[in-house]
Amino acid sequence: MNPNFGSGLWEVLFEFNDENLNQLVESTVRRDVEKWLPYINIKSLTVDNGTENKNKHAISISILFTVKTAGISGDQTLTLLMQQSSS
Repeated sequence: MNPNFGSGLWEVLFEFNDENLNQLVESTVRRDVEKWLPYINIKSLTVDNGTENKNKHAISISILFTVKTAGISGDQTLTLLMQQSSS
C-alpha cells in the first residue's frame, strides 16, 4: 500500500549503455536497498552492462549480502534483458 516502494532501476532504463551506466545502476541499487531494506548489508555488488556476456541489451546485477539481524548471507544475480522482437 506504499506507491513509492520499490527500486528506481526503471529510471535508468533508457540511459545510454556506456561507461557510466554500471556506476549509475550500482548507486541506484545501493540507495534503494538502504532506504527500503536497511537490515540488509551489501557485501559486494557487481554490474555487467553486456561487456562480459556480449549482449549490449542486457544488464546483469550480482549482489552478495548478509541480513544483519538474522546472520543470513546469500548471493543473488538478477539479469535484465531488453531486446527488440524479431517479428
